[in-house]
Amino acid sequence: QTCALPILKAEGAIMFNCAATYTHQCMTGISQIWSLQGGGGIRISTLETAIEEKDGVPVVRIRQHAGPRNSRPSPEAVMAVRELRRQLAAKPDILRQYLHWKNTTAAIPVSERRYAASIGVIITALNEVLPRHWRFDELLARVVSEC
Repeated sequence: QTCALPILKAEGAIMFNCAATYTHQCMTGISQIWSLQGGGGIRISTLETAIEEKDGVPVVRIRQHAGPRNSRPSPEAVMAVRELRRQLAAKPDILRQYLHWKNTTAAIPVSERRYAASIGVIITALNEVLPRHWRFDELLARVVSEC
């Protein structure tokens, strides 16, 4: 089971909707959850999209769009979604990159991606720090001498 991503949890709590239950769908590329916000960062609606390929062209499909407490979205929110779709449609290369991620990285089980991500940070840190302080042969000699 996947824990809710903090941003989805916050969206669900503030908008009184089930956005927090979409963690798996977002982490696997099935869905994208958008928080539409007005002036001052006030949330006005929550949007679920799906980026898919149709006849070889990436498209953004609207799955759900709701205001607070799953109410009908305001006309301003509907207009914002139209603009978002227009802007995304104008960037097919970015949508293709997303579909590539969805079909490669996102297809790897979340637990394996989490493990790789946490180990990757540690390995990167070690690669950055260790060479400045120790040489590998000295480190190995120290470990062997302590065994």
